[in-house]
Amino acid sequence: KYGMFRPLFFEQNSGGYPTYTSGNWNMGHLKFPAVDEGTSWDSMYVPAVAYTAPLTQEFPYMDFKISCAACDLTTAVGNVPTTISHVGNAFPNPATGEVAIPFTLKEAATVNVSMTNAMGQVVKSLNLGKVTSGKAIFNVSDLSSGVYFYTVEANGQRVTNRMVVAH
Repeated sequence: KYGMFRPLFFEQNSGGYPTYTSGNWNMGHLKFPAVDEGTSWDSMYVPAVAYTAPLTQEFPYMDFKISCAACDLTTAVGNVPTTISHVGNAFPNPATGEVAIPFTLKEAATVNVSMTNAMGQVVKSLNLGKVTSGKAIFNVSDLSSGVYFYTVEANGQRVTNRMVVAH
């Protein structure tokens, strides 16, 4: 299973490793299980710069690269076409009455702009039709004071930013 590892610390000293004292920097590694039996461990390891103090183990600099030979994610990841060139800041922010959300697209597309509250509930929504640029204008005077998120969506791409309503 992924995400399972067993740290092998130098303090264990079972493999003839030297004993390190406080203040020494050294290399440690984490061993990953080859099978989920709890008894067999893969011979591959992930090096990590480790600082080990007496009776404690600290790994302040760790870097993981987990791969799966059976998974071919490289074909699923590539250049994702983008439609939205820019989503500007809501103005004014904080808003009390009307707020404008400017945007620019690379090509004409149907644009939906929505506002959600901190609970993720959609509180306002506009369908602007097929455009290449423009701005969505919302009247927020009926909303409670607080933090809101606005999302511009075109051709399946979404860009979300934050704004504040203050009365």
